[in-house]
Amino acid sequence: MSIEAIARRAGVSKKTIYRWWTSQAEVVMEAYTAYTAREIFIPDTGAVQTDLERFFTQIFMVLTTTPAGSAMAGIMSEAQSDHQLAQTFQEQFIAGRQAIILTILERGVEKGEIRSTELHESR
Repeated sequence: MSIEAIARRAGVSKKTIYRWWTSQAEVVMEAYTAYTAREIFIPDTGAVQTDLERFFTQIFMVLTTTPAGSAMAGIMSEAQSDHQLAQTFQEQFIAGRQAIILTILERGVEKGEIRSTELHESR
């Protein structure tokens, strides 16, 4: 995959691609984020532990059985030396998963499965 190939498939110039994304990694990350938004759901089995297990299983399945896994490994590697990409990764990938986990944990507090003090101490 290359910016040239992305531009050609989209029927636009490379300049147009770079106007929206600063790197190939950002394009891939946005595509992965959109893909996982469709494929990964917030489980609600009624049990916090089961919901967390199902959520993490979904993520691991996508990362280990689809091309997204190697793409994300490349993005994480590149983010080690690219501050802007690291920040984008945090905002688009990490924060989204943290929000889902927080939702599951807050439901556990509402149901009395975990104490709110445990949730606040883990933040």
